[in-house]
Amino acid sequence: NLVNGYDLSIRTLARVAALKAALPEQVIVMLSNHELAQRNDEGILLNSPDTSVGGAGSSQRNLISANGKEGIKVDNDGAGAVLRNNYIGTDVSGSLAFPNNNAGVSVRAAGAIIGGSDPADGNLISGNGKEGVKLDADDCVVQGNRIGTDASGLSDLGNGADGLRINGSSNLVGGTAVGAGNVIAHSGKNGVNVRNGSLDNSILRNSIHSNTEMGIDLADDGVTLNDAQDADAGANQLQNFPTLTR
Repeated sequence: NLVNGYDLSIRTLARVAALKAALPEQVIVMLSNHELAQRNDEGILLNSPDTSVGGAGSSQRNLISANGKEGIKVDNDGAGAVLRNNYIGTDVSGSLAFPNNNAGVSVRAAGAIIGGSDPADGNLISGNGKEGVKLDADDCVVQGNRIGTDASGLSDLGNGADGLRINGSSNLVGGTAVGAGNVIAHSGKNGVNVRNGSLDNSILRNSIHSNTEMGIDLADDGVTLNDAQDADAGANQLQNFPTLTR
C-alpha cells in the first residue's frame, strides 16, 4: 500500500496518479491537500479469511484515511481478520483528523481481532465521519485501541457517531489482561452502543469518557431503568447498571 501525508511536487503527483490508475486496489493515497486527495470507496476491503492489516512497529503501520466510505471494511467472507497498529482517520502524526466518510472500521464477518493487549497492537481509530468501529458480527475482540483520541490518548479527535457500535453477540471489548482496555472518548453519540438482538457481549476495563450521549447504551434508547432481579430482556439482556451508595 502507498499512503502519503506529505506535500508532493507536480511530477510526483503525476507518478502517484499513474500508479493509482494501474493498481487501484493496491494503492491508497491520502494527501495533505484535501483538493488533491484520492478518495476511494473503502480504503481497504477484506473479503478473504484470515487476513492481517498492520503489525508491530511503525514500519508495519498503515495510514488509512480520507476515503469516501469506510477506512477498513471486513466483508462477509473476511472471517478471522486481524487489524493491528494502524492509524485510521488521522494524519501520519495521529494528531489531526483526515476522516473516512463512514466508519473507521466496519466488520461483517465473525472472529475479527482489532488491536490487542500488547501496547504495539492497538489501533488509533479517530476523526471518522460516522462510527469509529462498527461490528455487525459475532465473536470479535476489540482491545487496546484509542478510539476518538489523538495518538497520545489524551486529546479530542472524536468520531462523528458512536465510538463502537455492536450489532452482534459474544464479542469482547477490553478484557482483564493488562493493556486490554480501550480508550473510547469524544464520540458524537455514545461511547459504546449495543443494539437490540445483541447478546453476551463483554465490555471490560475500558476507559469510556467525554462522549456526547451515554458511555454505554443498551438498545440505543437512552437510560434503561434498572428492574428487580434484572429479569428483563433485550440488548445484552438489558443488564442493570451499578448503583453507588455511601
